[in-house]
Amino acid sequence: MKIAFFDSGLGGISVLSEAMKQLPKEDFVYFADTLHVPYGTKSKEEVLGFVKQSVDRIIKEEVKALVIACNTATSIAISELRSTFDIPIIGMEPAVKPALAMNRSTGKRVLVLATPLTLKQAKYKDLVSRIDDLGW
Repeated sequence: MKIAFFDSGLGGISVLSEAMKQLPKEDFVYFADTLHVPYGTKSKEEVLGFVKQSVDRIIKEEVKALVIACNTATSIAISELRSTFDIPIIGMEPAVKPALAMNRSTGKRVLVLATPLTLKQAKYKDLVSRIDDLGW
């Protein structure tokens, strides 16, 4: 069985590349929803529909795990996907915590690049809130 990678475009290829280095004996499949890109300018409902449609198609490939290599898709759909499918589903989110950890001693500010839709979601706000609670 394969490990599937899903992205709204091609950015997740860098994540797939690292997985291939870390897990050289695994088989992988990559699915890019280039038909509906970009996700970040669409409504939450549209993105959820696109992601569910894509993942339904991916699951038919009999994958053993799924990586959602898209911040926007993760912020919109990860909870529903995890409650629907009985395989491990790993999501991507903006790397706020490692960025802050790298700059903690310097006191430098961190710039987060994300789609407007990602930044509006509770998942992102919860992430920032958790990190703020750590005193960073």
